[in-house]
Amino acid sequence: MARKKLKEVVVYQSLQQALDEFIFLKKGEQLRERTINDYVSHVTRFYVAFPKHGTTLIISGDMY
Repeated sequence: MARKKLKEVVVYQSLQQALDEFIFLKKGEQLRERTINDYVSHVTRFYVAFPKHGTTLIISGDMY
């Protein structure tokens, strides 16, 4: 029986901190710059439209 490796759980204090980590990981996956910019744009637009949602607890598992 194979064991699954557990992912590290990180708790972010802000949406910006979580977004920075997410973008860092996506750049490591060598995604195109256009894709990275789209991620930033969509998350930023969501935060502007729903600012209270950006203050909830965000954990790394939410990003995968």
